Amino acid sequence: MHTQGISERQESIEKVCKRLQKNVSLQDKNLIDIIIYLYKIYIMNSGFDLDSSFAALADPTRRAILARLALGEATVMELAKPFEMSQPAISQHLKVLEDAGLIAQRVDGTRRPRRLAKMGLEAMDQWLAMLRKALEKNYDRLDGVLAEIQFEEKRKMR
Repeated sequence: MHTQGISERQESIEKVCKRLQKNVSLQDKNLIDIIIYLYKIYIMNSGFDLDSSFAALADPTRRAILARLALGEATVMELAKPFEMSQPAISQHLKVLEDAGLIAQRVDGTRRPRRLAKMGLEAMDQWLAMLRKALEKNYDRLDGVLAEIQFEEKRKMR
């Protein structure tokens, strides 16, 4: 298990990135951005199997289980109530979610309540945040191109 959380590692990476980006040329900045991007992917993939995490979410029953666990921990029988499935079938879904790092179980006497696993969900959130940031940059560039086209069209009309 990692001693540092995903968000703590992300903050450390961001600090190093800011230091690297000072006093370098535009071409070097682009290279540094690529290196940072690849390093972030390496960090994200080092602790969690994002493929199995996203694959686990492909099933609507497992998504419903996660939604229920967002309200608080629950036992297998409590999780099985809303579904027309046997307890072994629900246990199989829980195993997939546990193997993906999305839920955890604790021992409470004879009970084995499940809860959301912060690290697994945080890893997915960080990966999605990286994609959101890239998408925002793409939209910003597109806005710039559209503004330039509109400016040129107005200039030609004069």
